[in-house]
Amino acid sequence: MSILKRLKNFHHSNKQFVYPFFLFLALMNFFWCKETGYYYELIPRLLFLLVLSYLIPRLAHTGIVKKTILNDSVEPKTYLILFLILITIIHFSFPMVITWDTGHYHRYFEVISGRHTWRYWDVVRGAVFPYFLYFIHKLLGYGQQGILVSSFVFFAVLVIFIHNFYRYLPSNTSYLVYMFVAVGIIITDPTIVGYYHTLLTESYSATICIITLFLAYNMYQNQAIQKKRSVLLFSIYFTFMTPLMWHLKQPFMPLILLPLSAVLALQILQRSSRKYLLRTGAIIVLSLISLSVSIAYWNHFLPNEGHANIAKRTSEGLLSRGMIRGLKLVSVSGNLKNWANQEIDDKDMFANTELIIELIDKETKNLVNYAVIDIHDSNSKLINRDVVYLNPSYSKLGKSVKLVATVFFKYPLTVLKSYAINYLRTIHAFSYTSVDQNSIIGHRTFQNYIISNVFPQKPYRKYVSVYHQSVASYSWLAQRYYDLTDFTGVKYTIFLLLAPVILILVTLKKVVYFIIGKSEENQTMILEDIVFLFSFTVFFHIMVHIVNAATIDRYTIPVYPAMNICVLFSLFYLGSLIKQKTP
Repeated sequence: MSILKRLKNFHHSNKQFVYPFFLFLALMNFFWCKETGYYYELIPRLLFLLVLSYLIPRLAHTGIVKKTILNDSVEPKTYLILFLILITIIHFSFPMVITWDTGHYHRYFEVISGRHTWRYWDVVRGAVFPYFLYFIHKLLGYGQQGILVSSFVFFAVLVIFIHNFYRYLPSNTSYLVYMFVAVGIIITDPTIVGYYHTLLTESYSATICIITLFLAYNMYQNQAIQKKRSVLLFSIYFTFMTPLMWHLKQPFMPLILLPLSAVLALQILQRSSRKYLLRTGAIIVLSLISLSVSIAYWNHFLPNEGHANIAKRTSEGLLSRGMIRGLKLVSVSGNLKNWANQEIDDKDMFANTELIIELIDKETKNLVNYAVIDIHDSNSKLINRDVVYLNPSYSKLGKSVKLVATVFFKYPLTVLKSYAINYLRTIHAFSYTSVDQNSIIGHRTFQNYIISNVFPQKPYRKYVSVYHQSVASYSWLAQRYYDLTDFTGVKYTIFLLLAPVILILVTLKKVVYFIIGKSEENQTMILEDIVFLFSFTVFFHIMVHIVNAATIDRYTIPVYPAMNICVLFSLFYLGSLIKQKTP
């Protein structure tokens, strides 16, 4: 049945209820706008009321109360269009927030356009996002609306792929229930909506994450019936997207490889044939090769273009330093040469004082190769001091990896505790309402006491002045979102805290079933695999940042929408397990 025919039937069956309801609310909104002077809010409000007026009687008449969508003639795509209309109204009701990093990206427009040479480029900034923004400006104009359109496209694609996951739910699941919950927890979350109104890479990466999760699971579920063409397309996607994500933002590259790794783990636990294991492994290897080639080219290209300071800002250098800082309870206090002239009393905190004295006596020329590490308790009190030998032939990153590995095997509980503390700090487990960049950046567009949507940034003012727009004028809808920030702050913490819990429980169950050779019912297994895929990706994405000392809540945003869907599927999975156990 066409949409126009449905609207016609809706008109005849609901006109006695809908039109008075709509006119009453429309008049109320008109008088509110007249009183406040915010006339520009009237049109988005009326559009929202139209959608609401259509949905309420339709929901009461069909899907949720009487029967499921699968027993109804209404197609899911019809409702998807209505959900997309709803997010259109919401999205274009707010301006984009322009941060310091946004200005930094825009600075490279002068390089892209040829007005400056590549020696001005910061090596740690990938070229993907500046080129993307430059293309959007050329296509849609240099201003607020063009960027809003590009961000909206990614937001709409996020909703479309959330809609696509419906196919993996039990056949008796109401589509409307699923979409209202799945899309509802996304579009009512000021953190998610706020970042889709922030000109940074996080929201774009969140959409790419959902797409990759869908494709990875689709590849896994259909592995036995894949044609060569499908295998080729999956290979091209992952091989191309891995370096692309690296050059979009290096820490977000795992969003491509982690779903693939989860698929490989699922294939092992499900005893898939060697052919499918080799196929997934080959795609991972090809992706890593393409990544290595792209990094090598980038590090070779910039010096050839006259870039002189590439060594100071390489990803390898930042990663090697970050890995050391990521050990919250462990710090490097120097090398053994710094301690050679100290009195023995100053060395009494070493794990083996006699060994230290012997090393100082015998290795006078090589003492710089021995790193001195301090072990602290939770209150930052020094409780132990140790020495780790680092081979000078290692690269800087190699030394950091060896140091972390050595410390981990000597003090595993201390290292794990370090990472656990950083994980909890990143997701605000120590204080639900105390937020960092989620509040400062992600919620800025809803904060009526802030006048401008552009952060102060004198060096980049000429690049971002075109974006300036008042934030304070967006009062009604913005206030609703701002009122939700504390509540969704708690949700943010709880959901991301659930990621390792869900992953551990599902993994344990899979391992036990693998050992005893037992398998689940087909539908339960589908839900279990999706929950594993999502929780695996979410947890290890955050852990990549934790290990690298990037304990910033903003870096969790690419997996935060996915975690919302993971929690929803976990509930469906739990319900399926309960149904199995119920006679």
